[in-house]
Amino acid sequence: LTKVGEITAQLGAKSTLGDAVAEFARWAERTIGDQRWTLLEVEFSVRSRHSEDIREKIAAGADQVRGLIAGLVQHLTESNGVTPTLDPDAAALRMLSVGIGLGLQRAISPELPVDPLVDTVREILSGG
Repeated sequence: LTKVGEITAQLGAKSTLGDAVAEFARWAERTIGDQRWTLLEVEFSVRSRHSEDIREKIAAGADQVRGLIAGLVQHLTESNGVTPTLDPDAAALRMLSVGIGLGLQRAISPELPVDPLVDTVREILSGG
């Protein structure tokens, strides 16, 4: 949640969609797939199957992250006069899903590019 909060604050201050996507790409390259962090998240998620309390906390955190992303999508598209290709909640779910999948893959193969995630963000923000 902290990492997503940092980047949403940074991107919210960007004036153009191009600037926001470029900043996101730099952040994603540094952050997505960090081995220690990603594997810790996976371990907690796996352990949640034995604890409803842990599962609820993980789900609540994911809800907060999706909310931050949805708010950012809405802010960036409105402030740039663009209609996103998906409503902000659907966009947030797609972006987070691609990010999680890519993060797992990069934890194993760090040489993989972040382009699939950056391209998803760009496509959503560019409008239809």
